[in-house]
Amino acid sequence: MKLLELYLELVEKESYLVSSTWKGFQISFYVIIVISGLISCISFSNALNDFNLNCMLYSNITFQSVNCDNATQAELPPFDSMKTEFGKQSLCAFCQYAPVCSAIFAFLWAVLFTMCGTGGKTKEGLSQPWRIVYPALIFNFIYLIISTTSSVLLEQGHDAFCDSFMVNMNETSCSNMDKYCVSSWTLSQITYAETSSWFNMLAWLLATVLLLLRCSCAADFEVIKITIHTPEPDHDEEAPQLPFIDGASSSKETVREEEVTNVRLERHN
Repeated sequence: MKLLELYLELVEKESYLVSSTWKGFQISFYVIIVISGLISCISFSNALNDFNLNCMLYSNITFQSVNCDNATQAELPPFDSMKTEFGKQSLCAFCQYAPVCSAIFAFLWAVLFTMCGTGGKTKEGLSQPWRIVYPALIFNFIYLIISTTSSVLLEQGHDAFCDSFMVNMNETSCSNMDKYCVSSWTLSQITYAETSSWFNMLAWLLATVLLLLRCSCAADFEVIKITIHTPEPDHDEEAPQLPFIDGASSSKETVREEEVTNVRLERHN
């Protein structure tokens, strides 16, 4: 038997050969993104409402002394309008709506991965579910940058707000803001928004790394070894005998054999 050709080829795996762990963890990370994004958006919106929709990030706030029990709702919090400088509304809008957009996109990707099989190729649903992996990787990387930017601006903006408060009002802690009719509940909402925003960013990071590993490992593909060779001759078969005819010239026929090749496929691990 003569070997004619030997080579390796990368082909799509059958769907049942692809581990469901890839799909399970991917959807789990998207669920975390949805939950943390909604919590961050709602908490930050509550804090903005208590500041009369003024942006407190990177603000320079000075309060007036006032009796919180006798003050009207319109007078609270008692900002000194002559000395107070609020942050940009566009900045607060970005930190407010980036997490909710994150939740919406993560929900859509979770639905897509749920509709698809575990990977490779399948006859049910999308025939090649691995094709959404590469667009998802690109989108995840882009939104990872957006989520990180939002988290950094939210945390640094809050820190700048607290620093200006302590300097202007001669206080030692940002929690002392309750003396100026800003409830501890409002301050806790900002903290919840920050924490949820970082969880959101971390989930995007893990989802991106998981997709990157899936592409690097070629989890949806396998290597096939293809061997092409000539068939083995069958020595057990005898050549057919031609009958002898008296008075006739005998002729010898030559039988031409066509060379047929055998192809063997093997999975190469």
